[in-house]
Amino acid sequence: MEKISLSLRKALNLELDGYEFYTKCAQLTDSKEAKEMFNFLAREEQTHYERIEDLYQENFREEYFAYERCIRTEEPNKSVSKIFDLEKLHEKADVLDALNLGIKAENESISLYGNLAQSSENKEMKEIFEKLVEEEKKHLLILEGERETVTDTGAFKDFKIVTM
Repeated sequence: MEKISLSLRKALNLELDGYEFYTKCAQLTDSKEAKEMFNFLAREEQTHYERIEDLYQENFREEYFAYERCIRTEEPNKSVSKIFDLEKLHEKADVLDALNLGIKAENESISLYGNLAQSSENKEMKEIFEKLVEEEKKHLLILEGERETVTDTGAFKDFKIVTM
């Protein structure tokens, strides 16, 4: 159980970092389509964070409150997962770099949630992690599709087409 508790903590940090990363990407791009995509992904990461937070709080109450106290005392915007380097994202950031970082993070999330689903003996937790794997796979497809389009055409495609 301690391993799952630590993994939930890592998952929360990963989702928080993802939210901050995608929000920053949306702020820095001039492309309407890219803004829509990055804002969509940021909202998804926030939803995942809330779902994991509820699971953590319900199943590991004491550990959750210790984690929450720790988060409040940490430096704001300090990346825990080390995937996203928000300092490197600036106005001249390469959109392909942002897409590649997003792809790397989604792959890490898929791996983490897949391992948690496999190791969980709690049916509810297992189902939540399996659903998160499926959602992260969709994010991965979105980012890979955009990377391919940007590489081929130099522009983002209409994001509404992707989400339908």
